[in-house]
Amino acid sequence: MRAAGEAGRRKGLPATLTSQEILAEHPAWPITVYVDELIPPSKNEYERAYRHWAAKRDLRLMWAKMLDAQLSARREEKSLLMNAAKTGMPVLLQVQIARQRLLDDTAIYPGFEPIKDILTLRHKDGLGWIADDRPSKCTTEIRQIKSERQGTRIIISPRGA
Repeated sequence: MRAAGEAGRRKGLPATLTSQEILAEHPAWPITVYVDELIPPSKNEYERAYRHWAAKRDLRLMWAKMLDAQLSARREEKSLLMNAAKTGMPVLLQVQIARQRLLDDTAIYPGFEPIKDILTLRHKDGLGWIADDRPSKCTTEIRQIKSERQGTRIIISPRGA
């Protein structure tokens, strides 16, 4: 009889692996998720439109639903992200935001914070794709692209890869 870890590896779904084993066994990195027509709010929009706790919760849940739908058919990649988060592997979170009007750098980060929260394992509404959003566990790079068509691309990769 096989151990539970061997059976999980045989099916392509890792059981409990270390971050080095996850990197070695899965060439799927980086994992890219694209959400069409949805962009994070600017700092001013976030401070004005999402003052109430229920509005902030609704924003987080809307993003969680959209991001989870993007990986629902890609079970192996979703499993890889969740296992990497459980091991506490540090990640690089690259965000590319296509918008019609570019914003100042200081106006981008505050609107992305609730979206970053729902990616974490520790948040109650979180998807569990990254261990934590602290700088020691998650390096975030946000880049804007001027485009007529709006959307957000999130690329998650192991830090240093």
